[in-house]
Amino acid sequence: MTNLDDPTGKTYILIDDLVDAMQTKEERIKYRDSQVTVSRVSNDGSRMAIVRTTSDIEEGDEKHILEVYDLNSGKKSPS
Repeated sequence: MTNLDDPTGKTYILIDDLVDAMQTKEERIKYRDSQVTVSRVSNDGSRMAIVRTTSDIEEGDEKHILEVYDLNSGKKSPS
C-alpha cells in the first residue's frame, strides 16, 4: 500500500505494520508468528480483509483466520 504521507508516492506501508497498529497488545502477542495476506480491499478503500495463517508445527496444524479491518477507525471490525 502506498504511504499517503509521502507526497512523491514512492514509499509504501507494510501490511504487517498496518495490521499491527490496529491490533491490541494481546493480539500482537498471540499472532506474532503468523503470516498476513491481504484478501480484499473494499471499493471505497474503507475496509480491508486479511487472511492470517497460523501454524502449529508440533501438531502439523495450519489455521486460516479471516479478519476485517475498518481503515477509517483503525480497528478490527467485530466478528
